[in-house]
Amino acid sequence: MIPDVDSTKREKWVGLIHSQALRMRTTINTLLNLSALESGRISLDPTAVDLAAITSSLSDETTARSEVHTLKLNIDDEARYAICDRAKIVEVLQSLLDNAIKYSPDGGDVAISATRTDEGAIAVSVSDTGVGISEHEIGGLFNPYERASAQSRAFSEGSRLGLYIVWSLVELHGGKVWAESIPGEGSTFTFTFEADGSAPTSPARATEKGLETHLRGGFIGQTIPLPISG
Repeated sequence: MIPDVDSTKREKWVGLIHSQALRMRTTINTLLNLSALESGRISLDPTAVDLAAITSSLSDETTARSEVHTLKLNIDDEARYAICDRAKIVEVLQSLLDNAIKYSPDGGDVAISATRTDEGAIAVSVSDTGVGISEHEIGGLFNPYERASAQSRAFSEGSRLGLYIVWSLVELHGGKVWAESIPGEGSTFTFTFEADGSAPTSPARATEKGLETHLRGGFIGQTIPLPISG
């Protein structure tokens, strides 16, 4: 028999169940995506997208999950429309937003911006005002086999596989992804992709070639633009 509980406790329990379900779904999706990427079974499905609409929807979802964060959007008109794989760009943005929330546990501003580069690509940034990432760790963020230090592990558990998938999906779009951070002030993750939907190589070859360069390079430094396959 289910005991009677007041509405406050019931809402708290429902919220906990919901958050655990979302965490389980994220873990399953991460493992499925990792398997697809490593086996070369993932491909692009380019279509016309409205980045302003996508980021607005993601902002609403994120705000509903966290009352202590304020989402800010700044999508330039020149960067609003593009041709890309909508589902994969949404996945990239969702992963970066999740990390922004995780790395700013006390709340604060989270901003999404999009601009058009001089080369015609689109650059999207997700910034937070959280704990930041140390210089010696930032170079291994996109390496799924890099271990976090004991100091940062509480905030980065499970995020490295997610960031590796972000890096892989961006690279499939012919783009780059990098991170900039100041400990104690926050982090900014930026990725670019070709606005016309073009990609430099086949998915399997791009992932294999890019990962080899990525793991070999080390990327020591505060800002790490990751190379695209040529």
